[in-house]
Amino acid sequence: MNIKAEKAPEKWILWGIPALFTAGSATHFIYNALGKNPVVGALAPVNESVWEHTKMVYVPTLAWWGAYWLKKRKRLPARKWFGAALAALVTAIWVIPTGFYLYTGCIGRHFLIADISLLLLANALGQFMGKHIYKHSKKGIPLAISIGAMILIGLLYILLTFFPPKLPLFISGV
Repeated sequence: MNIKAEKAPEKWILWGIPALFTAGSATHFIYNALGKNPVVGALAPVNESVWEHTKMVYVPTLAWWGAYWLKKRKRLPARKWFGAALAALVTAIWVIPTGFYLYTGCIGRHFLIADISLLLLANALGQFMGKHIYKHSKKGIPLAISIGAMILIGLLYILLTFFPPKLPLFISGV
């Protein structure tokens, strides 16, 4: 893939892969570093459950796509941009539990290096999906649906952080 040949928004999306991996990795530690603040814990991992690890892509992905929107909003079609951002977010969130349960089911245990690699894979697949949607969708989806879905996901994170169901996805591995 030749990143130089891409248009500016698509370059931004691809440069998001290492940036989101770095930011997502940092979110893993921010809750404890800030004294287990519940406000921080609402959107940052508070334990070692698979569900909490999906939070590592939420805020960084929204911030990455949102930052470019704020900078270039007069030149970007909002429906396409936010539809692509939602696709990137949902894909990245989906990859983490799917990949984790797939590899641990096959191997029988988890490995830290595989978990770290899974975050990189989730970010990469999310960004590639977002780029594909941005590049190939004609109009995108209604802005209210994209933004509403992103907010709903955030509300689910908040709710399920403080009231997690007793399901394996939500049980801390530590």
